[in-house]
Amino acid sequence: MSGLVLRPYQQEGLEMLTARVQAGSHAPMVVLATGGGKTVMQVELARRHLAKSPDHVVLVVAHRIGRVEQAPNGARNDTLNQEAFGLARFIRSGDLGEDLVRRALLDAARVAGLPAVEAEKTVSSALRARKAQP
Repeated sequence: MSGLVLRPYQQEGLEMLTARVQAGSHAPMVVLATGGGKTVMQVELARRHLAKSPDHVVLVVAHRIGRVEQAPNGARNDTLNQEAFGLARFIRSGDLGEDLVRRALLDAARVAGLPAVEAEKTVSSALRARKAQP
């Protein structure tokens, strides 16, 4: 990785992710505190994957989920709607599964403090609206 060296816990996290994927998981996850090096790990994971499969594309959607989780009061539902609508294009293209996107958005909404029923309605509405577009 161009000059960056992974910390031992980052290397361990990547090894765990790799093992989960090899075991058949389609949605493995690593949780680290702010500043723990998640971006560095994402870049390294993408680099490793592309080295083996250069014709593949790597898509990272964490920023959209993070925006939902960190949305301030008064903007949480609107942010959830915007991000769900934005991610829905990847469902339409077949790059992401709807269940994966829905779970990630609803988890982020829970972290943000949105009531579950409100969040489900918002996500469903945004995904429907995107599907309806030509």
